[in-house]
Amino acid sequence: MVALGVSAKTLTHYQQLETSDLTVTTAAITQNAHVHQVSHLPWFWSIDVLMDTESITWMLECMCFIFYRTYWLRAKAVRDQWSEEEQLLMAEFQWTINYFNYRAIQWHTCHSECDALGASCYTARQIAVYERLSEHAKLKQQSMSLKYIPTLMDIDASNV
Repeated sequence: MVALGVSAKTLTHYQQLETSDLTVTTAAITQNAHVHQVSHLPWFWSIDVLMDTESITWMLECMCFIFYRTYWLRAKAVRDQWSEEEQLLMAEFQWTINYFNYRAIQWHTCHSECDALGASCYTARQIAVYERLSEHAKLKQQSMSLKYIPTLMDIDASNV
């Protein structure tokens, strides 16, 4: 803008663009990100929109509110993705528990058909392994805390 010869008033109104102002956040969701203070919007989203649009009233809608709608939609998308991830995680836990129970039942069937001592001991061990795995998965599922849904600010803050 300096090279174009704009007025000093214009130069005080606008800041120099930095590379960090132009980055797009594509972070993966981190459940434990709680830092909201670090997240901020680039300066050009908070410049004096009214001064820029005082002669064109219909531009107020375009300049100010569309960005915030877009930001809200991004935040809603993060929330929806987290809800979907929670449903998938719970289903995967249940599938894993069901598989371990299924394998324990299969080994119970083999155990009841075994006559040899070595085979009987092996099937009893396999039954115990799969029952333990099933119980461990149930305990992990119960101890999981999926009540916290990260916000878009959490994701932005994790990239800083």
